[in-house]
Amino acid sequence: MARGILKNSIARKAAYIPDASSVACIKELNQRILDVINDETWEIKSLETTLLKA
Repeated sequence: MARGILKNSIARKAAYIPDASSVACIKELNQRILDVINDETWEIKSLETTLLKA
């Protein structure tokens, strides 16, 4: 849901309930991912191109 992919988060009961600091960390990491995706200067390269350079 945080990334706008799912319409709701209802799937099943969670087996693990994260504490508040874990929830905050997850939100921060998701926001970082969204920031990279939305950054127009970020060049997303194909896996094939990346592997050829390695």
